[in-house]
Amino acid sequence: MKELEPAAFSCLEQHFDEAVDFWKSLIEVESPFWNKEAVDRAVDLFAQKAESLGLSVRRIPCASTGDGLIVTMEPLFAYTDGIALMAHLDTVHEIGAFGSPAARIDDGWMYGPGSGDCKGGAVMALYTLFALKCAGYRKHPVKLILVGNEEGGRPDEENFLPAELSGSAALLNCETGRADSIVTSRKASVGAVFTVRGTAGHVGNLHAQPASAIRAAAEKILYLERLSDYENRTFSCGEIRGGSVFTSVPAECTFTANRRIRDKKDIDWLKRTLEETAAREDAPGTSASVHITGNAIPMSPSPASDALFACFNRATVSLGYPAWNPIHSGGGSDASYAVLAGVPAICATGVLAEGAHTTQERANIADMKKRARIHIRTILDLPEGNLTLEH
Repeated sequence: MKELEPAAFSCLEQHFDEAVDFWKSLIEVESPFWNKEAVDRAVDLFAQKAESLGLSVRRIPCASTGDGLIVTMEPLFAYTDGIALMAHLDTVHEIGAFGSPAARIDDGWMYGPGSGDCKGGAVMALYTLFALKCAGYRKHPVKLILVGNEEGGRPDEENFLPAELSGSAALLNCETGRADSIVTSRKASVGAVFTVRGTAGHVGNLHAQPASAIRAAAEKILYLERLSDYENRTFSCGEIRGGSVFTSVPAECTFTANRRIRDKKDIDWLKRTLEETAAREDAPGTSASVHITGNAIPMSPSPASDALFACFNRATVSLGYPAWNPIHSGGGSDASYAVLAGVPAICATGVLAEGAHTTQERANIADMKKRARIHIRTILDLPEGNLTLEH
């Protein structure tokens, strides 16, 4: 299919300035993950742009989080041996955190909320799909999966990723790009909200009766922290709330915990540990419950994902760029859901960025073109017919 490459690259070149303009406009539609209406506005804009490029879109409504969007070259009535690209449109920034307008260009960099994490990757993937359509690519069905609820997670009933990834032979997750590496494995990210209950009372009268919810919560946090080994398992408490005045024994305390695990064999252990921690009576007269959320599937390497990385690397080097290093990341991503669907995946193939989750977030504009060219060549290089990646 190499004969299609000149046309695809030409299309990308002709429309690159347009892609950058759209990228800037998309950033200016600020979309913090906790604001469904804001995220849906970004989804609206993306859908309109995809349709204006002659692509097909299918929206996936979500009741409590940002909607999903599927973009394809044409309507897909069957999807087997497909190539999936994936990105997300939600961000972690409060509206207005970057000032007005939210996006700006300075010295070859795009600044703004989600510029690199991961609206740059979303736009890069869109124009990769568009360039392939312009060139007449038909070897494998290709879909772009866009989610609006990656940063804050989603309830199980709004998790459409395993179903949408089913039928894929490969996933290129266009998350925030790195200078010299591609992520080939990630830890699972599991959230837990603990609610600890005790007995309220005046600190002068009831302190000898240690039914403090905050004390029990503190014991649980310290217990969990000690289970971290930092290589395979890590635990962090990110938020704690309890009490109303400093002269009262608090009757209730809640804290949120995040647990990262590298090996899927630890999933059952992790859930059991969180439930047992809640059941511990860390202070007499207290009790606790725990609600577990998040992606409990690590992104583990396999011979097929190793082969996909090798294909991506060959495409990169053949275009004259330096080879990538495969790395493990402690951060979670939606690429882990490829494991549930049995799909080989690599991650962080999106636009090179710096300062993710800070108000200094920026992404390199020239790198968008480079990454799109690499994705195009990788897809063109994948074999025809039944796509089975072998090491």
